[in-house]
Amino acid sequence: MIIKFRIDHVLHNAARKTPHIFDTQLNHFEYNFQLTDSTTLGGYEIIHFSMPRALDEDGNPRFDCYVFRLKDRSNLKYFKAGQEVELIE
Repeated sequence: MIIKFRIDHVLHNAARKTPHIFDTQLNHFEYNFQLTDSTTLGGYEIIHFSMPRALDEDGNPRFDCYVFRLKDRSNLKYFKAGQEVELIE
């Protein structure tokens, strides 16, 4: 399955070993995906994802926001805010 995301923010924290990429899901929200050994974001392996607590302008919860952690921090240079990437499960 392919799910499209737009990168909102790339966070590199020196205290953490893996960078975080904050994304917004672009296609339908009914897609459920699972992390597998072959799951990639933009062609690069991820080791974890979660849904941060985020609200829209009206104060309602957003269910289209995700945070991904890359397996290899050196791949962070391939991700920039505004870029569209595909999650391949």
